[in-house]
Amino acid sequence: MFPEGTRSFDGLLTEAKIGIGMIAYNSKVPVIPVYVNGSHEILPGDAKRVNLEMCFVYFMLPILTWEPQRQLPILTTQKVKNKARFL
Repeated sequence: MFPEGTRSFDGLLTEAKIGIGMIAYNSKVPVIPVYVNGSHEILPGDAKRVNLEMCFVYFMLPILTWEPQRQLPILTTQKVKNKARFL
C-alpha cells in the first residue's frame, strides 16, 4: 500500500493520506515501511510504458500500531510518513 495514494509526477514524496493510518490502526498488525528508490525512472507518473532502469527496495523495522496509548489514525499516518523521510 502506498500512503500517498498515487505515484508522484516528479519522484518526490508527497503528502500521506489519512487512509493509510486508519487501515493500519484498525488492523492492529505491524506496518513494515518500504522505500522504493528508482521507481520513478521505471514508470514516471505520466508514462504510457515502462522503462528498463534499476530500482532498489529497502525494508525498515516494523511500526507497531497497537501501542498502549491507542494512537489515533492520523498519528499512525504521521509515524509512517516520518519513517519514510529518513530513507
